[in-house]
Amino acid sequence: MFNTLCWTAYALLAAFATAERPRGLPYALCWGTSSVTASRFTSASAFQAVTFLTSGEYGNLFNDALVHYDSLEAKDKIDVVHTTAIFREAVQVATKGLTEIDGESPTFSMLVLPSVFERYFTVIAHSTVLPVPEGPDKQDGALTSHPASTAGYAYNLNRCEKAGRTPQECQNLDVLNDKALVIDFEQEYLGLHIIDLAYELGTLPREDTSISSRFGEENANVFRMDQNYDTHAQGLREFVTGFLESGQNSVLVSRSFYMDEIKAIVVAGSASTASFAELVDMAQETIGHQGVQIFDSIDPSTVVAQGAAAWAGWILPELMRGYRKPSHDEL
Repeated sequence: MFNTLCWTAYALLAAFATAERPRGLPYALCWGTSSVTASRFTSASAFQAVTFLTSGEYGNLFNDALVHYDSLEAKDKIDVVHTTAIFREAVQVATKGLTEIDGESPTFSMLVLPSVFERYFTVIAHSTVLPVPEGPDKQDGALTSHPASTAGYAYNLNRCEKAGRTPQECQNLDVLNDKALVIDFEQEYLGLHIIDLAYELGTLPREDTSISSRFGEENANVFRMDQNYDTHAQGLREFVTGFLESGQNSVLVSRSFYMDEIKAIVVAGSASTASFAELVDMAQETIGHQGVQIFDSIDPSTVVAQGAAAWAGWILPELMRGYRKPSHDEL
């Protein structure tokens, strides 16, 4: 039953991608390091994105999340009321701006936070965007997704043929175990993520992540000035290699992968073209096989917003038709 529902939702996505999209479609909301972007497709090829600056309070929240990323103590120290107010203010600014642009109040059906935010931040942000109503007839609110998964959706990597598989190979989805490396590169941090190309479900769950503020482009430039390029490059190479090799040595089944399973590298973020190229070269060298496609044709600074918009375009029609939302953990 679950697979049938997922395939039904996937069919809706495929059909919707070829149709003209009417006025009033829901937006995705993608938070960045200092802004929030509302995005959607208004037709099969017309992408609309409006970016709103966030407050200094949000900037402080982001910086704190980055400093305390992966810290067990951070969750206990979070001020839920204050954090809720920060996200609510950003949503209100976006809602007001979009209402002025569109002449109608917007709806939101996709929520994406930067990867430095742990899951409990996403829960708080979700409650401010579209709270789940109470009662027997309640429906789930906005879908949340990790930016690595969302970047993959921009390239339709949840479809077997898009990841470079032949039609014959795509006839046997249950035997494929393909992965993608997503390079999430911002001024403030560098994130490396492995996502599972779960073709049979049409989803891209995230399997593993490593984040470093040291190798964010801004800090890397300072590091180069204080020391030298070779020292920085060696540290960066060790970070990339260590992450990719750790997957082969993991004792956790959900976080183990082999190099030959990585079929794609996706780039996302605001870093420079030269910095992305350096990282992609390092990753390809470490992966060590030729069957890896590089997905960088979409502007890396907008790829997450485009992927989120694609999902926002079919989630609402799916819910309106009464189908159950696919249950998958991409956070």
